[in-house]
Amino acid sequence: MKKKTPKQIAAIVCLALIVISYIAAFVVALMDSTKSGELFQACLLATVFLPILCWIYIWLYGQVKQKHTIADLDILQTGENEKYVKMKEEMENSKKR
Repeated sequence: MKKKTPKQIAAIVCLALIVISYIAAFVVALMDSTKSGELFQACLLATVFLPILCWIYIWLYGQVKQKHTIADLDILQTGENEKYVKMKEEMENSKKR
C-alpha cells in the first residue's frame, strides 16, 4: 500500500470532519431543545470553515516544504498552467525510470 502524504491525511481528516458535521447538523435539526438552533448554526459554520482550514494547512505545508501544491494560487495565472503541466510530466517521467 502506498504511503499517505500529510496533504492526503489532512484532506481525509477534513472530509471526515465535514461528514460528521453534516450528520451532527441533521441530528441537531431533529432535536427539540432550546439550544438546538445554536448547535445547528455551529454545525453549519463548521461546514464552511473546515474546508477553508484544510486549504490553509495544505498551502502552508507547500510553503514550508517549498513545494507546489494545488492550494497555490499561481496555477490560475496565465502561463503558470503550462509550467505546472510540464512539472507534472517531468515527475511522471522520473517515476517511470
